[in-house]
Amino acid sequence: MTKQLTIVVSRKLCVLELPADSQLRLLSGKVWLTETGRPEDFVLEAGAEHRTRNAGKLLLDAQDEARVEIRPGIDESVKTRPLDGIAA
Repeated sequence: MTKQLTIVVSRKLCVLELPADSQLRLLSGKVWLTETGRPEDFVLEAGAEHRTRNAGKLLLDAQDEARVEIRPGIDESVKTRPLDGIAA
């Protein structure tokens, strides 16, 4: 069975460490996302999906509450922590 996790992002930068080929699906709200090894940033709205290309850090931020479903890739490990000291 595939493991999945749903997180809430709201007014605080969220740092995820994900394996390559992880899938994110935005259930509600709107998030800004940047991924290790990719020069472009992404803005996802409810219903949008994003698949990671590389293993590493993923940064998520939202002005208002957003719910994100995460299905980790190959090694199925997910670590999250808020990044203190970042102004919303």
